[in-house]
Amino acid sequence: MNCSSELIDGDALRAQFIASVGKHREQMEALALRVRDLIIPQPPIQLLGYLLAQFHVACISNSDENRRLEKGVLQKFQLALEYAHAVWSCHSPLVDETTQFDESMASELFDVLDGLAAATFTYCLASSAANLAPEGNRQSADTEFHAKSAWSLIRGHRYQVLEGEFFKYVLEPHADALRQVYGMEFDAIADGIQKIADAFRAGFANAAEQLFERMEQAYTLAGSTSEALGTVIANLEHLEPSHADELTGYIQDVFFGGISNLSRHSTLTEPLLEDLSYQRGENVKFYAEGEYIGTPMRTLPAREKPGIKLGDQFYATDGQFIRDSAYRAIQWGLWKRLNYRDEWLRRQAKIVEQAYPTIFAAQLKGARTYNGVYFRDLQTGNWVETDLLIVLEDVLLVIEAKAGALPMQSPATNFASHERIIQELIVKAYNQCRRFLEYLASQSESHIFGLINGEYIEITRLRRAAFRRIFPIGLTARC
Repeated sequence: MNCSSELIDGDALRAQFIASVGKHREQMEALALRVRDLIIPQPPIQLLGYLLAQFHVACISNSDENRRLEKGVLQKFQLALEYAHAVWSCHSPLVDETTQFDESMASELFDVLDGLAAATFTYCLASSAANLAPEGNRQSADTEFHAKSAWSLIRGHRYQVLEGEFFKYVLEPHADALRQVYGMEFDAIADGIQKIADAFRAGFANAAEQLFERMEQAYTLAGSTSEALGTVIANLEHLEPSHADELTGYIQDVFFGGISNLSRHSTLTEPLLEDLSYQRGENVKFYAEGEYIGTPMRTLPAREKPGIKLGDQFYATDGQFIRDSAYRAIQWGLWKRLNYRDEWLRRQAKIVEQAYPTIFAAQLKGARTYNGVYFRDLQTGNWVETDLLIVLEDVLLVIEAKAGALPMQSPATNFASHERIIQELIVKAYNQCRRFLEYLASQSESHIFGLINGEYIEITRLRRAAFRRIFPIGLTARC
């Protein structure tokens, strides 16, 4: 969808976009401040419980009727949950839980957020088009629009299904550091994150089912014994000492956002939960005075730390934020506590290069794998490296592995960093694959070397004609 290119038609239209950019930005800022004003007066845990309960009810009522509507419901509630997390992360003190919850304000919150999402999309479109000079590159304007709109509108789905299996794989190289800092094994951390994801996925339904079963049990006993319901419940608590605590937990899960309680639904240690979570008012940037105050054009706090400490408990407003941001938060936690940055990057770069044959081991059974392949660059004559070659019968896979991540700065304030990442992680990987394929095509028989003990040793010879199909692959991992 080349929205920005399609709408640019001459200098006059571009001038209209330029004139409207400031107005759209101010509209975003006004709506973002109204969102804050609607969240701050509400008791946090009651508001969290309301949002999560409404979300699950909406999903249940829409799931069988309109799948597209269900997706819209998901986006609507995720934006509300992310802004609740943002406001609590940026402001302290928060109101006491004894404060009366105002459902009318919570209802208005959704209307204002709908307006904010629409204003943000319009701003992305207008500002991208306005930045295109008459003699400029329209492809660059398209890239800027897609970077801004994806940054502001895609939430909770940035890296799909990165839960237990993913975290076990990427955290294993740091097992000693994780044990030292958090007192946990890498696989236990991965399991803890999986439990959080499971709690968000099925915890509400499980808790509601348990509540119905307990109440049905109590009513059945009351009917059979002719005792008062309160007496029956008291007797059950006496016979089963854990009955009251379990019942309280189910009530919290259904009505008070208990499924998002990381302290309750995970086995993660306190230091780890601290690194995953903001203290109230700890984030001073998102609602700081200045352009884009509180708007999606800044970095929402859940991108950095997905949890929030409310009272003496740690919460995550959305399980998908944990899935998306926990890896980065753990990385930063180790860097801060251990001065571990260089060692982290060294170990992660190694597993990135090994990821493809490891993950696809079953599909690549019987293949020949060559790591760190060296050859002479046709243009410079210098030795250069290709990360990985895989030969499977008459198919050749040429793989370049890149370790990196999308910038934490918004493309509205630092688009250059987004362009640089695209060049580094996508374009550079492609060019390096192409460089090897050009070398292979230029030789009747290509001599391929590996670096062993500091010396280039010939490891195999390849002929272009031997391969029916060749696949260049750029492999990117968040490091």
